[in-house]
Order: sequence, then C-alpha cells, then structure tokens
Amino acid sequence: MLVPRTSTLPVSLLLAVLCLCGCGDFVDRLGTDTEQRVPHQSWGSYNLYQYRNGGWALLVDLGVPTRSVPDLGERPVVLVHGLGDRIVGPFDGLAQNLLSSGATNVFAFEYDSLDPIETNGGYFSEALDFLTTREANRKFRIVAHSMGCLVARSQLENGRVFDMAPSGNLVSLVAGPHQGSPVATELARMDTTLAREAIAQLILNGQLLFFNADGEPVDVAGTEPSFAQLVPGSDFLERLNFEAANRHPQFTYRTIAGNERGVDYQVFAQLIGVFADDGIVEVESANSAVIGQIQTATVPYNHTEVVEEQAAQLVILQQIGLL
Repeated sequence: MLVPRTSTLPVSLLLAVLCLCGCGDFVDRLGTDTEQRVPHQSWGSYNLYQYRNGGWALLVDLGVPTRSVPDLGERPVVLVHGLGDRIVGPFDGLAQNLLSSGATNVFAFEYDSLDPIETNGGYFSEALDFLTTREANRKFRIVAHSMGCLVARSQLENGRVFDMAPSGNLVSLVAGPHQGSPVATELARMDTTLAREAIAQLILNGQLLFFNADGEPVDVAGTEPSFAQLVPGSDFLERLNFEAANRHPQFTYRTIAGNERGVDYQVFAQLIGVFADDGIVEVESANSAVIGQIQTATVPYNHTEVVEEQAAQLVILQQIGLL
C-alpha cells in the first residue's frame, strides 16, 4: 500500500520522525557512520560457504576454490541471501536447524547485492556447478531470501539443465519481491540525500549490511542497479516473470510471505512513506502466482525475521521436505 509521501520534507524533519519513534540513538550515530562509508566497488565474483562444526567455512573465496568439493550426501541444501545481507551471522540459526532436521550438508552462496541481479545469477550458476563437480543427480534443496529469490530464479528458469536430480529439487522462496517492491520505487524517485538517510536507518538498525569485498562499509544511494531492478515493472522483472515463467522442470517452488513490519521497519516506513506488508515486500509480491509455485504460506514476521525466527524456519523446513 502506498501512502502520502514524506520524501519532500527536509532531512532535519525526517530525522525528527526517527526521534519521535524512539530512535534517537540512530540520530546520534548517523553522521559518523555515513561519513565512514566508501564508494561501492563491485566484488566481481562470489563466496561459497559450508556450515560445519558450528560455523561457516569458505569453499570458494571470491571465485577461487579454497577447499575440495565435499560429499553432498542425500539432502544437500543451498542458502541464498538477499539485498544488503551476508551469510555469516544472519543464517547461522537456519543452518543449524537444517542440519538437525536431516540436511546432510548446508552450503551458502554470498554475493555483492549492489551488482545487477542477473550478474549474481551467473555467479550462482557457477557455485552450483562447483558443488556438483563430483556428484550428479542429487536432489537439492534451495532456500532463497528476498532479492536472493530473483538471483536464484534468474538461473533456475533460464532453460539450462543442472547436474542435479532431473526433477523434485525443492526451492523455498522466502519474502521474494517477485513483482518488485514499492520501497524500491520510492527510493528511486527520492532525493539522493534523503534516500541515503533512509537506507542508513536500516543499516544502523542491523537490517541491511552493504560492504565491499574488503569489508569496508559502502555508501548506498538507492540508485544502484539492483535497486532499479526491484522497481515494479522493471525490464528485468518483466523478462523474468513473463518470458521465462515456469521453465524450471528440475525445480519445485514454494513461497513464503511475511505480513508484519515490526518496530525497525515501521520507523523506516514512516521515514519514506511506504508501508509494505513485511517492511520491504508485499504479500502479493512474495506469493505471486506468476512464478508457478505449488504452495504458499504467510507468516507473522517482518522481512528479516522471516528467515531468523524459529517458527518461520519451521515453515521453511516443511516446504523443503525436512519436517
């Protein structure tokens, strides 16, 4: 739902909104934090992790293998994060739950989410090729979150055949902006300074984490390629949803949507004037029928909690056949 915009207000007034919402600490830290951020430099590659012994081990470091391909087992799972996210930390709990519920291996694909989605889709394809180097015809599970759903779909629907089971590979698409996000629309038309302030609010509350490959925090304006592709009706989404729709005979899709914003996303919504269902994505977009899923679910969590909260993780486990 789109409500009257606040983006024409001066920065000082927008920051006052945050104070009124109990985020004075954000205001105190905003100037220092944003001044420390550097321009974005594309990673030009990807990382691939394996979760084992309670932590993440790098298998591929910016495109360079660091370890040999491990045994997959009967039920390997691949995780794909979303916009402004990373693997180590946010996905620890889900990885632990997957292993305790019967996954034989948990891998995770990490990428530069400010790059174009189809670029990262190409890297995702490389990661899957790496994992299937030694073993073919395994039945995979894939769990993708937010923009990661589009990264995964850009490859799973491009007509190629992967060295996995010929059918029945299960994919849970969690909070995916399949029809775009109204937040991306608003950020694209906001004054750049205001957009930076809005994005910084989410960064400082831990919802988004943008870094260059060397770990330096990145200055983000909301005009980067991936943001533009998330605008409803973008050329990218039109191609993905209408030219390649349902061309995934190896994969069976399920979707999950969140429908509560929570405090942090509510503050962000008041700042930019867009009140999406989970703070970023509408239920209609996350559970869009255009992608040809066989099952949908809606859970009472925000865009971040939908992959971090135990009850939401149980829904994911059910969707990929581990419960």
